[in-house]
Amino acid sequence: SVRMQESFPEVKEELHVNSGAIGKQFKQHAPAILAALQKHNFTEIHNQLKARNAYELRLATGNVLLTNDHFTATRSVPAHLVEVPFSNGIVYLDKESSPELEAEGYSREVTRRIQDARKKAGLEKKDLIELHIEAKESLLEMLTTWVEQMKERVNAKEIRLNSLPPGRKHQHRTTEQVKDEIFSLHFDRVQ
Repeated sequence: SVRMQESFPEVKEELHVNSGAIGKQFKQHAPAILAALQKHNFTEIHNQLKARNAYELRLATGNVLLTNDHFTATRSVPAHLVEVPFSNGIVYLDKESSPELEAEGYSREVTRRIQDARKKAGLEKKDLIELHIEAKESLLEMLTTWVEQMKERVNAKEIRLNSLPPGRKHQHRTTEQVKDEIFSLHFDRVQ
């Protein structure tokens, strides 16, 4: 699933002062600026830098405008996430798989194999089929929640899931494998 959000709690952002850049630009005022920054809330500074690309620091001697060049931002991304920046933000992809995600992946791959088998059998998209999927219980359990979507995608009147071969011979039969799961597709065109 895809979620849009302003922040991602698992990703920790830190802001560090670039004292070299501050020293280079502000010379003799740099020590006062660095001392004053230590007393400020870095979250507030970071938010203002993101919003306005600048942070106004108030000193007794006057205000100083600091920019992104005066800071270094770092992000700590947990190992199970991949970070991909793009022009409008950052996308985080979770590399960990869940049983639900695995089941969806198998259902999509089995659906693709059914569509390929239909094509090889000379069927057109509009042709309705009756389908029997013979597989081990592990695969059948994963497919159970996806049967209705699969029926729509492969234009099947009925899909029967079973660990045994069908009780009758069908016009078309193929055996397929996805990862370690071997399954057979038995189907007929509905007249």
